[in-house]
Amino acid sequence: QQQQQQQRRRQVIPIPKRKRSFEQITNAQTLRNDIIPTQTVFPLAQTVPSVPSLTALPSLPPPPLPRRPKYTKPHTSQPHHQQQQHPDDSIGTIYPTTPQHQHYYYKIVLLIDGNERRNASIKTGKDQSQILAAIHRVGLHAEIGLTTVHSAHNADETRKLLPVGDYMMVARKMDRLTNTRIVVGEDAILNFIVERKHVIDLVSSITATPGGKCKPLSRMEQQMYKMKHAGVAKQPMILIEGNEDRYGRREMTEERKKAVKTFREMLREGEFFPEFTVVETPHINATVQWLIGELRRMTGVFREEFTTTTTTDTAAMTMTTAMMRGGKAVAEVGTFGNLKRRVEETMQDQTFAYYIGLLNLRAIGEKKAMAVMERYVTVASLANGCSINSGNDDDDDDCLEVLSALKTKAGKGGRRLGMAAAREIKNWCRTNWVRINSLRHAEHALPFGSPSIHKDRSSTIIDPL
Repeated sequence: QQQQQQQRRRQVIPIPKRKRSFEQITNAQTLRNDIIPTQTVFPLAQTVPSVPSLTALPSLPPPPLPRRPKYTKPHTSQPHHQQQQHPDDSIGTIYPTTPQHQHYYYKIVLLIDGNERRNASIKTGKDQSQILAAIHRVGLHAEIGLTTVHSAHNADETRKLLPVGDYMMVARKMDRLTNTRIVVGEDAILNFIVERKHVIDLVSSITATPGGKCKPLSRMEQQMYKMKHAGVAKQPMILIEGNEDRYGRREMTEERKKAVKTFREMLREGEFFPEFTVVETPHINATVQWLIGELRRMTGVFREEFTTTTTTDTAAMTMTTAMMRGGKAVAEVGTFGNLKRRVEETMQDQTFAYYIGLLNLRAIGEKKAMAVMERYVTVASLANGCSINSGNDDDDDDCLEVLSALKTKAGKGGRRLGMAAAREIKNWCRTNWVRINSLRHAEHALPFGSPSIHKDRSSTIIDPL
């Protein structure tokens, strides 16, 4: 009996399972999978949230679409110039297609003047390094000054100032194997030159007291005269950056804002510097984007002309020599050595020195100076007319009468120079005519026209040659 009782105690009596409906099973699975994660642990005092009904469950999102496989460029053993590339792959370089020109390529580089945005400030917003970084990020090339241009004027390759302008472009000939310059100092200057003016400095560049050898011309008048005769582009560009309405009274007074607006309008209408193209940007970021667009545009122009030249000319003739016969991409001046020499000749032209000398006299204004130059085209003719070396008093009186009778306007109207101005001109000629006559005439800067931008400037054109 005891053994039978022990066996009965060891037997497990099965507990009958309670049947559940389909709705209860579904709610329990939803509660386990969606509402209560497997890693969630509830405290003892906290109760499990109630199970929502089947109709209140949120709709599940659709399954994600399969991702598009990443495109990988197939490996090929063909040379670089024969591979089919995307137009943006070589956006800063131009590769030749003919067999005799396959050992090199050209790289388009933007050069920035060393004084341009040396330090970031309220009017600039970005410094030189930030501008270079923004241009390099899009795959283009830019440098500061002429630090990598080797020439007679930059033997140690440390020159950071451009001869003229704030922005220029060059086409640099590079070796395809070593990625170094093939011809040192022969970077071809492209037809692109820009002088940038911020709205805060725009008026001061005209109204500030001029200095140097070219006074009384203002700083901007001197810069525009250099760019006009630099031989870089037929229509140089003036870039006006900023919006005067965004600045308060601390940065710009109301009078200066009105002067900026007036100067803008005169530049647009061509009353000031009609030979230049005016470009306006609201801020520095827009200026950088415009420079990037111009880099791409000049790359396209250079590529088109480069392809035409290399396919029609012989292998012995270089691309730069062929395009300088009348191309659109490469500038007339050619290289930086020629540009430096040309700028110096422009500012030391005999006719320009003659004009500056007369303009610095107290009794002589811009119109009176041009009236004297129209009557006596060269300083030597003025000395002969005044009989500087004759020593005859009668000749002196005749010279003074002729000079005093000159008028600032032909025909009716106009003002005479007067006897006081005539004596001052004669005394100046006696002292300076030998020095000025020793200067040479710069043919590229002739005929000479007044570089002044005043409203009462003379329209006389002087051609001593």
